Amino acid sequence: MQFLKRLLQAAGYILPILCFFIFVTVIGCLAFELPVLYMQAALVIGICMAAACAIAVALGETAAYRRNSTAGYIAGDSFKGFSRASRLFASASAELADGFFDDALEDFKEVEEMDISEHDRAVLCFCIGSCYQAMGYPTNAGKYFELSIEHGIGHDFVYILAARCCVANGSFSKAMEYYNTLLDKGCMYDYIYTDMGMCRLKEEKPDEALELFQKSIGEGKNYAFALGGCSLSYLMKKDLEKSRDYFARALVNNLTDIDGFRQYYCSVAESVGCMDQVDDYMKKAARSAADSTGSE
Repeated sequence: MQFLKRLLQAAGYILPILCFFIFVTVIGCLAFELPVLYMQAALVIGICMAAACAIAVALGETAAYRRNSTAGYIAGDSFKGFSRASRLFASASAELADGFFDDALEDFKEVEEMDISEHDRAVLCFCIGSCYQAMGYPTNAGKYFELSIEHGIGHDFVYILAARCCVANGSFSKAMEYYNTLLDKGCMYDYIYTDMGMCRLKEEKPDEALELFQKSIGEGKNYAFALGGCSLSYLMKKDLEKSRDYFARALVNNLTDIDGFRQYYCSVAESVGCMDQVDDYMKKAARSAADSTGSE
């Protein structure tokens, strides 16, 4: 249990203070020749206060982790109270925030077997999906994100995660359904058009991808990434001149993960049969990045 872990940590912080308090109490009682009863009462009070402080710190840190984590944010008013399901969910949320995905998943799955409300189940499915996503299982993650939506989750972010899992699984039409649902709801994440563009690229529809990337550029959203997306779209269309131009613009606008982009660029070039037209520097940089990644 994550709470127990934090309780032991808090006890470790408080123990030196408690030892000092006990030492001073014993010395004081001996110096003033006070009855042993006074010493015993002071020690009991000190130990009780230390235990109360440790529990308070552990509860506070557990609540903070839940509040500051994505799972805690999505949970909102769900799983409140002192029921076993609520306690176990709080512990699992803290484990998820700390990166203990196996432990969190085990606890969340235990909650899944309990009798909980429809809204609580929607939140729980999101959390289970988050565990699977962090562990690298997009198929399982996508299944639970979809269940979360079916149970009535109200957060747009869940749709984004569900759509990304669909893209990872090759379910491109289902991903676009989620993205279009978000657009219909008026949701305007900065990266929504670039997400949709990458979906179309992986679906090998460069014209539709290009339209989405240019829309993102026109609205100034996820600008550098959208420029990179245009470069990839033109590459897939075998228009190397425009592809290089957009890549240069993406670099000027501080495109992140340049090594990853170069690797993906070369993989696209190879898939469409124009690798021989890619600049030698781009090829070498992509190979160097791949070797560096493989050696880590």
